[in-house]
Amino acid sequence: MVLSQGLTDKGFSLSAVSPSDLHDYIFIRKHCYQKYVDEYFGGWVDNVQVEMNTSAFNQTMATCFQKIMFSG
Repeated sequence: MVLSQGLTDKGFSLSAVSPSDLHDYIFIRKHCYQKYVDEYFGGWVDNVQVEMNTSAFNQTMATCFQKIMFSG
């Protein structure tokens, strides 16, 4: 992924994801998907979702993710 010149001029940049980003990843996943998990799968269970999302994060962290940073 490459950011446009307009975004980089505004202070955005891309950075590699590290294991320390796991908490933010799970927070974002919960924010985006909790209502669907609640509706279709009977409810968001934190320990189950943390386990599933930790596994997914670790398997794809190096190949699929970059984080978008603003002013560092």
